[in-house]
Amino acid sequence: MALVVSFRILGLSLLIPVIAIHGQTLTESTILIGIVVGGYGATQALFQIPYGIASDRFGRKRMIVTGMLIFSAGSIFGGFAQTIESLIAARILQGGGAVTATVFAFINDTIDVRHRNFVTALIGAPIGIFFSIGVIAGPILAHAYGIDLLFFLSGALGFIITVYLIFFIHEESPSTGRNTITRVQIGSVFKNKELLKIDVAGLLMYSSINALFYLLPLMLADRFGLEMNEFTYVYFPMILVAIVLMIAFSKIADKGYTRESIMFSFVLILAGSIGMILGGDIWWFAGAAIIAFAGSNIMEPILPIFVGKIAQSQVVGTAMGVYSTIQFSGSFVGAVMVGLLLPYGFTTAILFLTAVGGTGLLLAFTMRNPNTTS
Repeated sequence: MALVVSFRILGLSLLIPVIAIHGQTLTESTILIGIVVGGYGATQALFQIPYGIASDRFGRKRMIVTGMLIFSAGSIFGGFAQTIESLIAARILQGGGAVTATVFAFINDTIDVRHRNFVTALIGAPIGIFFSIGVIAGPILAHAYGIDLLFFLSGALGFIITVYLIFFIHEESPSTGRNTITRVQIGSVFKNKELLKIDVAGLLMYSSINALFYLLPLMLADRFGLEMNEFTYVYFPMILVAIVLMIAFSKIADKGYTRESIMFSFVLILAGSIGMILGGDIWWFAGAAIIAFAGSNIMEPILPIFVGKIAQSQVVGTAMGVYSTIQFSGSFVGAVMVGLLLPYGFTTAILFLTAVGGTGLLLAFTMRNPNTTS
């Protein structure tokens, strides 16, 4: 499953560092560019709950295969897109492969609750490696061959994953518990205040990630004069630091300090965004961006496992679906908010990240660690 998720992330990460610049070649509208950056997250959000519910009833593997086929189709369509409208449509179709909740539910099905944070972090390690490869290779390949190639590579990786899933990933038949979910149980997912806090934290996390990946390439190119193939000098240390901290804080969360780990994450986002505003040279700015990105990524494995520990076992897939829906809504919100604020200057757009960090920190203060949650 780590390999499956890693290949999918590789396909996406090839596009992440350059998609905003590609959007600039098709339109001057910062809002439309924001929709290109966040459009993937919009349909991811729309379909997470249906995928989660379907996986509870019909099995995780079947839904993951379906989602990957849709993702591949959207990627190939993106390779042929020549207008901003068709590019938006391709990104929306890519997001229709909303398998994130189902993947984490699969992990929750197979891993003992005491070790899920750490195991998810171990799964996150190859994901981080593949993400790093994509972010490093994406700007270089786009600079040399154009972004169309990146879309086609993403589609090809999706089909490879699908074949691998069909023949090498095995799953037991859905349990009786999955087939007898009641409306009351599903409703409990929406009524649990602790789950809703985690959902909002996920929304803020993904808002910050997409806001960063909208702002960074534009600022590196426009303010500091870097070429696309030089973005990797900033992206590589940014990702390396994030991976190290993600694994470290996953172990800390496993020891009962989930709330404290989330609080620290938002402190880093807040501090990093302030540093990006104050940074006058490329080194200061890059260091601040590294801090902000690390803050966002610390929560990546912790929050979904937090959901798995709190939700009733019969509706873990549904709870993951709700979490992922709100989380991916954040990726759309983050990109669109930057698009709305960018005409007023980079500093104004970065203030959105500052607001995310401050809001998340206040939210984290109200959380309770899983071992004290009723």
